[in-house]
Amino acid sequence: LLAPALAVLLDAVSYLVSAVFLMVIPRSAQRWRPPAGSTAPLRDRIATGWRFTFADRYLRYFTIQGALSNTGLTGFQALLVLFLVRELGMSGPEAGMAVAVQGAGTLIGAVVAPMVGRRLGSARATVWLFCGVGVGALLLPWGAPGWRTGLLLAGMFLIGACVVCANVIRGAWRQSYVPLELMARTSTAAQTVNFSLMPIAAVSAGWLGQEFGLVPAVAVMGGIVAAVSFTAPVSPLRGRRDLPDEPTSEVLAVAEVPEPAWQDVR
Repeated sequence: LLAPALAVLLDAVSYLVSAVFLMVIPRSAQRWRPPAGSTAPLRDRIATGWRFTFADRYLRYFTIQGALSNTGLTGFQALLVLFLVRELGMSGPEAGMAVAVQGAGTLIGAVVAPMVGRRLGSARATVWLFCGVGVGALLLPWGAPGWRTGLLLAGMFLIGACVVCANVIRGAWRQSYVPLELMARTSTAAQTVNFSLMPIAAVSAGWLGQEFGLVPAVAVMGGIVAAVSFTAPVSPLRGRRDLPDEPTSEVLAVAEVPEPAWQDVR
């Protein structure tokens, strides 16, 4: 309705509005105190975060699984609009509505996450949700004009709902599991692995689409997501109802976490 350039401008303005609201959040009256070990050299603190992330089998699995899954999802997102317009013959508004289906799934996933986590347990729920992502990814390349458009939309909805639901459950667990002093460092280590693969995934997906066509490229990206997601039943989560409450002393020792190793102030 408003032309693509103006739509992009409005999207950019929305980030500015978000920034304003973030800046006006009241600051806590309690003065923040650096945690133990924060006086160590920056390089040593970063290394401790990486060691802890990859010494702990749960954090290691989530980091690697998330990075590989995001590789496929990023590649698919890079191809999505072209796929909707060229392969499914959608108009601009129709393509926008199709993309919004995944957004609706993410909203629903976030809303039901607490209930799902309590009902199934954090570990069991994560396994089922990861498998749901895999099923959704397998549906993506089957999209075609006509009734098969519904297969693509169902896959996008399922991916959006299951990914966000699992992220909420996993994020809440991480907040109570990781030692307070390592919270930022472990998150940064995981994000570094995740984000470093995203540009490669997008460029690779574009090359696949150019050389072999959009449908095979979407199939490859969906296959990556599905293969990684279906590792959940044989992952460290296997057989557990809930994720553990705190890391083992062996992991803390391997990661060389300085004393006090555990600050349960949350």
